[in-house]
Amino acid sequence: MARADIKPKSICHAKKWSDEVENLYRFQQAGYRDEVEYKQVKQVDTDRIINLVVGGLTSLLLVVTLISAFVFPQLPPKPVNIFFAFCISLCCISAGILIYWYRQGDLEPKFRNLIYYILFSIVMLCICANLYFHEVGK
Repeated sequence: MARADIKPKSICHAKKWSDEVENLYRFQQAGYRDEVEYKQVKQVDTDRIINLVVGGLTSLLLVVTLISAFVFPQLPPKPVNIFFAFCISLCCISAGILIYWYRQGDLEPKFRNLIYYILFSIVMLCICANLYFHEVGK
């Protein structure tokens, strides 16, 4: 019997798929194993967005504070302003190290709240420093 003589069998499609099979098919087409994996990846994306927003705002406020320390209220800068900005920068170094360790997986997820607290403290220090540099309240 030659290969050319073999005819393929007809394919019988299911008339109706169950909702479970349909959802599983959709998750697999999207690149996920199942609904549980989809929810885990979605949670990671949400956490990443929160981390980027909080880190970005803190970094922006820190840069504004460092520039303000050297520029305001007039040139040349006051040594007290430079010292204040230097102390805030030292706090940022420790926060940066914790963030690096957290992203490497060396810290447990419970330390994320500690990192948020430290970043909040840095934001508050930056606000206080900017108020002092711009002589608000005098």
